[in-house]
Amino acid sequence: MTITKKIGYLFDRKIIVNPKLYDLEQSLYLSLLEVKLMTLAIKYFQEKKLYYFDATIGDRKCQTRASMIIDLFDYDKNIQHKLNEEIKSVRSLTESINTCLKNFYTYNQEQRTQLARNLNPLSQYFDEHNLNFIPSKELQFISLCLFTTLPEETLLSLTDNQISNRKIKILLNHSAKKLVCKLSIEHEQQLALTYSNNELQKALKQVESKGFCSMTACFPGIQVIIKKIKHKKQLILFKTVSFCTCYGIKNEYIQLLEPLDDSFKEIPISKNLQKAVIVVEGYKFPGSFSEFQTKFNIPQQNTRLPKTYYSSCTCQTNLQQEFINNHEESLLAYFAQHPQFTNNELDIDFKKLDLVNSQFEQDYQYFKSLSGYSFDDMSKFLVTHIYASKLQDALKTELAPPDKPFDI
Repeated sequence: MTITKKIGYLFDRKIIVNPKLYDLEQSLYLSLLEVKLMTLAIKYFQEKKLYYFDATIGDRKCQTRASMIIDLFDYDKNIQHKLNEEIKSVRSLTESINTCLKNFYTYNQEQRTQLARNLNPLSQYFDEHNLNFIPSKELQFISLCLFTTLPEETLLSLTDNQISNRKIKILLNHSAKKLVCKLSIEHEQQLALTYSNNELQKALKQVESKGFCSMTACFPGIQVIIKKIKHKKQLILFKTVSFCTCYGIKNEYIQLLEPLDDSFKEIPISKNLQKAVIVVEGYKFPGSFSEFQTKFNIPQQNTRLPKTYYSSCTCQTNLQQEFINNHEESLLAYFAQHPQFTNNELDIDFKKLDLVNSQFEQDYQYFKSLSGYSFDDMSKFLVTHIYASKLQDALKTELAPPDKPFDI
């Protein structure tokens, strides 16, 4: 029995039985997409443009991706050296792939016939043309994150428009997002082993799947992330928009926090502009988010109000700042009340995990009971998004990747 090696650098690819010349052509363009994504990922990461790696709607676990990005950016001392070494291999691969594509289109009929006879398996062609490369887990992660962020038109242009929209969407949903979910689970489980107790380690062994998405429960996931943030003294920026019952904005305010002992204290923003932070965006409103969706006709899957709908409160009321008193409690309460898995019908299986009546279960039930932290009651704080950013960038009104990436 012949064992066929996998080809490619970022995506899981199906092994093609009896491949044709078209399959080779498509495989080369997929490889071209992968090396261009890796090149851009290294470029943006080294330029500290962390918003290129932000989670988008449907990616799941934005809080875990933010934790992973900031760990790489701020606390992996070897990451820049590693990326500088890998970019050399990636550039060499890009040249080789382009050469193979150029030759592919110049072959005469006899050469194409001979090539077609030797394509089974495709991996043999990649071996013969030195097209093999295994990226580090770090480069794979930031490249996959970038892939989920770039507009579809940009992705198509990276393949010279030789890969179909349908193929791009399949790669996005069934490969890239699936792999990011896997890496996210590994991150949380490792954090539990490093910074947490046996109960959280047990809780994060429960993994549930729906479609491409596999997830650990939200509540223990945010707990281990908070424990890690405290241990590494990472910064958190809370950005809060407070709405009036008229749906106008009463006020917007930001708070930069750093861990102090076992809590968080507010620190000056101006002295930390170049530092990487985990940004927590959220709303306060004396009602439910469904009221916003009805008022402004917002799609159900959206958790943020488009800025085009923002308006100032015109009510004759005393507009006072309404700062969050306990930021950690706000995060824990929100994630306890959020559906724990993609499948809303599933919950943490305390019995199967041997966590019945544990301190973990008691904490879960307590934070779940607090009012004001859910989509049904946003009166205290509703988390709308979490991402990693350089503080200076996070203070800007809005950041989004351009329609086209830099030339590579």
